[in-house]
Amino acid sequence: MKIKFIFLLTLIFSQGLKAQVSATMPTIGGPVQICSSDNSLQTYTILSGDLNDNTQWSWYVSGFSVGTGTSIQLQTNYPITVRGEGGSTAPGAYGTIVPNIVPGPTAVITLTTPSTCGLSNAVLSGVNSINAVSYSWSDGVNPPGGNIFSELTGANPSYPYFLTVTSANGCTHTIYDVVNNSNATPDAFIEYTSNPFLLQVTNQVYTTYQWMLNNVDILGANSTAFIPTQNGDYSVVVSINNCEASSNIFTVSTLSLEFVNDLNLSVFPNPTNEYFQISGENITDITLIDGSGRIVISQEKYNGEEISVDHLAKGVYTLNFFVNQNAKQSKLIVE
Repeated sequence: MKIKFIFLLTLIFSQGLKAQVSATMPTIGGPVQICSSDNSLQTYTILSGDLNDNTQWSWYVSGFSVGTGTSIQLQTNYPITVRGEGGSTAPGAYGTIVPNIVPGPTAVITLTTPSTCGLSNAVLSGVNSINAVSYSWSDGVNPPGGNIFSELTGANPSYPYFLTVTSANGCTHTIYDVVNNSNATPDAFIEYTSNPFLLQVTNQVYTTYQWMLNNVDILGANSTAFIPTQNGDYSVVVSINNCEASSNIFTVSTLSLEFVNDLNLSVFPNPTNEYFQISGENITDITLIDGSGRIVISQEKYNGEEISVDHLAKGVYTLNFFVNQNAKQSKLIVE
């Protein structure tokens, strides 16, 4: 009986000792160097350790519980610890890893030369980037690495450009910028206005104008408007800020201007230096156009009165008007 009692006590004691065995101290695997520009989650995993009588691994950052399990994803530069917890035994010893945050680079894109006239001639620079020892550019379509210099030349004004810089410790940082400050001249838009003879640029004001007929310059046609004198394809080349642009092509195909050669119609005196008159009835919509296509006189109804031209410069003018809804045209010389 004594031997059995001693064996029973020994068994109870040994089981009690086993119940008091806590988790062994774990070791943690994970990134030991993190770039300061890296804002991604990092994965930390238990490489060794035994829970023994504890029930779970519990993770902490600076003493605050952040999760449980054999691995965890964190973004921190504070000490990370893990230990076995739970069950009937005390928590195990802490395993610790301290992320080493190393300074990363900061990419900076500077537009040193703007694109002009909508061309791909801008220059982007990365020289103001911080802690950068190498550069890689991409236009968002082609992979990076095609241009490894600090400057990117020939940038398109409508493309986003990406710059990736790398520091001496291997850290990287990427940013992008869009070169959209080109002073490109918008295309002109020409259309008929309320005057049936008048083609005019209507979308904005430009510095210079050159009207063209069938892709050939019209001598002296340098105004915002032009009176077509024959059927054909009309366009205009405009400029602003020293950049040129073209317009839409406006096709005139129904023009039927008749020169004044009727016996019952005449423009007199011609040449003149004071006034002119038009003989005839039912004359409407008189417009007098100078050599640049600019309307200098406009009158909707006409009753045979004298129209003064003494304020006009000397030159050859185009006189347009309607007689019984038929278009007429004549030259008027002001001396």
